[in-house]
Amino acid sequence: MKALFGVAAALLFSTAATAAPIAIDDFETLQSVTDTTNDGVAVSSASAYTLGGNLFTRMLEVNQTEHGTSGPLLASTANIGFGTLKLSNDSQTNSLIDLSYDIDSLVDDVAGASSMTLDVLFTDAAEGMPFTIAGYLNDALLGSQTFTGPGMLSFSLPALAASGNDLRLMFSGGTAYDAELGPIALQVSATEVPEPATLGLLGLGLLAVGASRRRRKAVA
Repeated sequence: MKALFGVAAALLFSTAATAAPIAIDDFETLQSVTDTTNDGVAVSSASAYTLGGNLFTRMLEVNQTEHGTSGPLLASTANIGFGTLKLSNDSQTNSLIDLSYDIDSLVDDVAGASSMTLDVLFTDAAEGMPFTIAGYLNDALLGSQTFTGPGMLSFSLPALAASGNDLRLMFSGGTAYDAELGPIALQVSATEVPEPATLGLLGLGLLAVGASRRRRKAVA
């Protein structure tokens, strides 16, 4: 009986170190192409979509800051689709690309988001120019990472605010870079809630222990 109680208690008080990641953007649910071919012009697109039962709003902005001298066909492009975000700067073109999300729908569902992850699948930092990703939560800088090749981006996250949560990634780099990025997700640490079967097993163990004690008292 004691063994039964011990097993039930162990199951009840065991915790899961990490819950399943929460997808913010799979780059497949809603496809988008944003590009610009003129100096100083920002082209943006805003879209709402549902992913994993959560409602998000995505804003993608390409702001071309400087043209080269080769002609008006040079462009900065952000292409979302088929599971990836593809960024491209033509030769001698400078730009800033912002990708931001309204993630307020997560506040009621996430007890503690520990980090944001994004997989850099490919980057071609031509002419030795690096490619940089800076992350922000509610306008507070989470950090900045520079890539010259594939790798995993991970930013630690503070607690989400009560409302108005905005997650933003800013992409920048030298002229003539190309990059391809995988889905964005939040890693969440959480304590596992006992299942009904586990609670039932614990109850049986407690009843057995109680009955055993009563028998010992009766014999005494």
